[in-house]
Amino acid sequence: MAWDEAGRHLLLGECKWWQRPVGSNVLEDLRRKGTIFLTEHIGRFAQPPQLTYVLFSRNGFTSDLAAAGEEVLQIAAADL
Repeated sequence: MAWDEAGRHLLLGECKWWQRPVGSNVLEDLRRKGTIFLTEHIGRFAQPPQLTYVLFSRNGFTSDLAAAGEEVLQIAAADL
């Protein structure tokens, strides 16, 4: 997790070193964790920040996660 000094952007990430591709269930869990964080720490931000999710995967991503949109950065081990 990281945010910029102005508190306008929040980056939430998770890494999975699994034998299988990462699916949308991991993104949904990360979104849930982000909601909990914002609920508990909203006072740190002047306004609700723009959220960007980052998922790192050893073996890529499922097709349903690939369609998640621009708010999700997907980085596979092969990309590094």
